[in-house]
Amino acid sequence: MKRPYYLFSNGRLCRKQNTLCLERATESRSPGAEMPGDGIPLEEMATGAGRRPEGNGLGGDGRARGSEKDRPAASPDLSSSRNGSSGQNGEEATGGAHKKEPDGEGYPSEGYPSEDRLSEDHPSEAGTDDGRPSGELTGESVPFPVENAESIYCFGEIDVNSKLVAFLSKHNVPLFFFDYYGNYTASLYPKEHLQSGRLTVAQVRHYEDSGRRLALARSFVEASLSNIRRVLRYYASRLEESAEEVEEAISGIEDLREKAGEAGDPASLMGLEGRARRRYYRRWPALLGKAGSGFSFDRRSRQPPSNPLNALISFGNSLCYSVCLRQLYHTALDPTVSYLHEPGDRRFSLALDLAEVFKPLLVDRSIFRLVKTRQIQPDDFEERLGGTYLKESGRKTFVDHWDDRLQQTIEHRRLGRKISYERLVRLDAYRLVRHLCDPEEDPYEGFEMWW
Repeated sequence: MKRPYYLFSNGRLCRKQNTLCLERATESRSPGAEMPGDGIPLEEMATGAGRRPEGNGLGGDGRARGSEKDRPAASPDLSSSRNGSSGQNGEEATGGAHKKEPDGEGYPSEGYPSEDRLSEDHPSEAGTDDGRPSGELTGESVPFPVENAESIYCFGEIDVNSKLVAFLSKHNVPLFFFDYYGNYTASLYPKEHLQSGRLTVAQVRHYEDSGRRLALARSFVEASLSNIRRVLRYYASRLEESAEEVEEAISGIEDLREKAGEAGDPASLMGLEGRARRRYYRRWPALLGKAGSGFSFDRRSRQPPSNPLNALISFGNSLCYSVCLRQLYHTALDPTVSYLHEPGDRRFSLALDLAEVFKPLLVDRSIFRLVKTRQIQPDDFEERLGGTYLKESGRKTFVDHWDDRLQQTIEHRRLGRKISYERLVRLDAYRLVRHLCDPEEDPYEGFEMWW
């Protein structure tokens, strides 16, 4: 079964015959680099390895690796899980690259040994001109079948080259890159295999028609506010104190959702959504209860996050964005043409539209679970450069839960069968496709939680 891989180690990802190998670095990054990590062979996670103590090759509970049922998610250095993201239109080469910000250049491939022969006599120093990972390459590389990989998430300092890009493109495996702080920074996408000129034309026509664009933008916001209300309702029923304040917030968000039907443009809808989220976030301390006593939270701050809860929201939103992007890649939709968010350069804004719908279900409820069960503690964060960020231990804990969250299933009301949360995202993208092809017959309504 295909699954995502989360790389927390430093090193070089390469092709070796018809497999993927991670050539590990022996040392963690210098303090000025983006991500520490001491590496673990990919094969350990391909067979189902999970969280474990240092030096132990089994999951944290001691179970043997291999079955999907027994699969926990994050290991100390790398996690194999399930998840996804998307491709970009217009790439003629075998791999298409997209950066969120133009703040770094790719590593050169000159000077590396051949991919079939990596050894200790090729050191890699942090801060050197060639940009290789800190520490020396160990020469140890354990392969795993590329057929097992659905996508790869790089939280460590990972080198790639053109041969690997072509190999991943052939097998439709995207790469996602995150910086030290867990912020999404870049994507490497396979050459598109689901292209539709007819659908692209329909997307653009809906964007250029102000009425059609507004209708789609309104659907995204109404679904988002409905899901926020559901999250509040879910936790309000479990409160012993402050329940009245939460009910007041629910009522206010319901009023704002009704006003969305009167908004005259996407900017007004974004303003309503922002007002609803401010009311929502003000109730988080009450929803978290005693477990959240060590997590101060007064307002939403992003660049940089000002406290641990803001750091959790930012990290979770980055993961949600990449999941929505991956699911869009399974359709013929162009992820750069959006309706609620203004299309722009260097971002896939349609994934932002879709993420608004699913952040309450995927991100917010994950945060509540991790904090209320004390899996995430205040010491999982660090202060750096005027902001608060998750440490590597916290990121791994979050990714562990995130994978479980994506694979959680519900009985779908319309389909009459169990559907994973991850699959819900793709189904919503398919609904958007149907709307664009025939808006009168099959109008889009964003996914709304019913439980």
